[in-house]
Amino acid sequence: MILMAIGFVVFLGFVALAIDGGMAYSERRSAQNASDTASLAGAGAAALSLENSHVVYANWNCSDSRITDRQKCGHCRGHQPRRKQPLYN
Repeated sequence: MILMAIGFVVFLGFVALAIDGGMAYSERRSAQNASDTASLAGAGAAALSLENSHVVYANWNCSDSRITDRQKCGHCRGHQPRRKQPLYN
């Protein structure tokens, strides 16, 4: 009877660890999904801004006024400070 009670407590401990590990995995997956969504939204906004400015790969230039007027591109040196106004109107 005592061994059965001890075994039951040990079993409940393993069940609790399994549930806690599953919750940690679920929270990590949820955070990753939120990060992926934010990344895709930012990339979509940047692509829309460039498309509205008629900037394509063939005429891409970091010193182009259509880019520098809105925001410095990520791989150029001498970044401008972030503006408080929206990226596109």
